[in-house]
Amino acid sequence: YIINQKLNFIKYLKIDHEVICLLEDRLGQIWIGTAGNGLYVFNPITGIIRNIGLSQGLAGSFVDGLFEDSRHQIWIGTYSDIMLKGGINLIDEKATTIKYLSSGPEFNQKFVVGFLEDRQGQIWTSVYKGGVDIINPISGTFTQLTYKQGLISNNVLPLLEDSLYRIWIGTGNGLDMVDTKASTVTNFSVNEGLPDNSIVSLKTKDNKIFALTTKGLTILTPTVSNLNQWQLTTYGKNRGFQDFYTQEFFSWATKNGKFWWGMGDHITLMQMPKKDTTPPFAYITAIDIMRQPQYFLAERRVQTLLQKTDT
Repeated sequence: YIINQKLNFIKYLKIDHEVICLLEDRLGQIWIGTAGNGLYVFNPITGIIRNIGLSQGLAGSFVDGLFEDSRHQIWIGTYSDIMLKGGINLIDEKATTIKYLSSGPEFNQKFVVGFLEDRQGQIWTSVYKGGVDIINPISGTFTQLTYKQGLISNNVLPLLEDSLYRIWIGTGNGLDMVDTKASTVTNFSVNEGLPDNSIVSLKTKDNKIFALTTKGLTILTPTVSNLNQWQLTTYGKNRGFQDFYTQEFFSWATKNGKFWWGMGDHITLMQMPKKDTTPPFAYITAIDIMRQPQYFLAERRVQTLLQKTDT
């Protein structure tokens, strides 16, 4: 469905098979990935919708990821089974070509579910049960990052780059932070304070990392003294987050700083948490006169007030 709020109408688009992912490119075209019938590309100006499938050169009919890079190329992650060849498809609309990329025969049997372009122009792909492939789009070479190179798990889902160019990788067994400059990988799991090891979404704002797990949201805040040390704050059921055990999921960050998380049959909306700057209450309980303490209240009452203030 397409909703036009200005003209107050809803348009229905008939798409064969289940819709898995969506992308709006720089021209305003809507790319629609399906489970079984490849891609649909909708032009909202002309109203024309076209299909890109196996007969047009797409490697697989199950589309699990869509991404447009800074060169305006469309990256498509497809699923493969015994009969189909999956992997990564690269579409250059100017040249009207579809290029197939693969790191090897074993790559054909993996899910490519996410893409990220770093500040150097490299494309990071999250491969379900296959770790991460870092692709140089110019040379077409692959660099693999897996459990052997320090990842906490090969079951990789969301990817994120922070303001210091570090790459955050959400997995089914915890969270990884890759510092390419220092050539280090830092792991986070329930042992470091996560409520659960299954990371389903990653967002960033004001140098903070928002990691959504199946049992709540954890906000990782760098300490003032060391940007490589983190304070973890978790919001669970007591703050409105439900347990998430479904694959039907979306996440969104609005321009005004709100976060939307949709999972199954409910949506969680969160305003950016604000630090409590309210000054604590001050109690004058005693003074010293000539080095002799003079209490205004009974000493037992003083201790009670101090205990309340400390908490």
